[in-house]
Amino acid sequence: MAERLTRERRRELTRTALLDAAAEAFSRRGFHGASLDEIAEAAGFTRGAITFNFGSKEELFLAVIQRHNENMMAAYARVLAQGRTGDGPSLEDVSAVWSEFEGGDVNSTMLVLELRLYALRNPDVRARLAAFEEEMEETIARFITEQAAAVGSRLRVPPGELAAILGAAAYGLQQHVAVCPKDHDGLFERFLELVTESAIDHDAAASEAVRSPASRPVRRSASDAR
Repeated sequence: MAERLTRERRRELTRTALLDAAAEAFSRRGFHGASLDEIAEAAGFTRGAITFNFGSKEELFLAVIQRHNENMMAAYARVLAQGRTGDGPSLEDVSAVWSEFEGGDVNSTMLVLELRLYALRNPDVRARLAAFEEEMEETIARFITEQAAAVGSRLRVPPGELAAILGAAAYGLQQHVAVCPKDHDGLFERFLELVTESAIDHDAAASEAVRSPASRPVRRSASDAR
């Protein structure tokens, strides 16, 4: 017997279908090029379903971006949480998340570029985007601070600034590999390794601990250790 869907479950499925169709349309045709009618048709609904669930084209667009960002942040959070269990995440682990949600997904790159252009032209949206990026940088900065303190290391760059640099570089590398996919493999991991080596100043007392993969702020991958 088929599952009897509740009203909430039906609405959740409708929103998911609309978001999937919108993500495809906005990445392929851009915010202004994609129409609500084509999005609704691709999802198997009428335009009224978009209005009911999202209110406007702009809110649908932002909902697509928000879903992607939430999934990405949750994936990074799972990896970074390893740093609180005594065995910090490897550069390979962090790079794998970047590859899945940023470097390896051309559609998400197009959505990011579309959003940033739209935000630069619309102050209200720019403020919402800035708030998200500040939240992401604060999360990264806290992790950097905790991991550096755990091994008695001193940062050469304030953690907030380092987090902002990491975020901006990730966007730049995302765009680069979308245009030049042959450069994708290992590029972000090598970037993280350079940042780790140049931004952290290990004191003598921590030198032995730093050489232990289990206590480094961010470990290199097993392949790098060979």
